[in-house]
Amino acid sequence: NYPTEVCKICYFEKPESQFTKFLCDHKFCQECILKDLSIKIKNKESENFVCLEEKCKEPLNYYIIKIILTPDLFDKYESM
Repeated sequence: NYPTEVCKICYFEKPESQFTKFLCDHKFCQECILKDLSIKIKNKESENFVCLEEKCKEPLNYYIIKIILTPDLFDKYESM
């Protein structure tokens, strides 16, 4: 049995390996992070690449953004 966690966004229980921890120590499932970043890229809101925790405004680390995004989305992010 693998350790699991519940995502604070989608409320699904998932394996810990599917979570990403931000520099501020908040954790979310990678699927929810990807959805959030995809919408922000589509809307050209790169200044809003911050932690998904309500009231936390910690900017997302470039490395985390690169790992979470698909190559195509990352290219779009880079060109914003």
